Amino acid sequence: MQHQPVLLNEVLQYLAPKPGQVIVDGSFGLGGHAAAIARKIGPRGHLIGIEQDPRTLKANQDIQDAIRRQTKLSLGNANFSELREVLDRLKVATVDAILLDLGVSSFQLSDEEYGLSW
Repeated sequence: MQHQPVLLNEVLQYLAPKPGQVIVDGSFGLGGHAAAIARKIGPRGHLIGIEQDPRTLKANQDIQDAIRRQTKLSLGNANFSELREVLDRLKVATVDAILLDLGVSSFQLSDEEYGLSW
């Protein structure tokens, strides 16, 4: 599934990921922002992705594999409100940055099973 993340340049500018950082993408979605972050934090970094929708996690296996080739990826099926529990399970005490993209995806609007509409 092809995905074009919204405001990618702005997200990278303000998040300012650096090599070796631990960054949380609390709304992993289809992984567009995460892929760009992974390139910035590199092999010494750790990207922690949280995604509530298991269907989305199944739809983005290719991007997950690509991210894993660039950095350490820990990916969990949870809501970003469960961040503390996710970090505790991973034994991660601190993170350098957190991204929450709280928009809705066009694929969610186009799939009637999600029950979303304009």
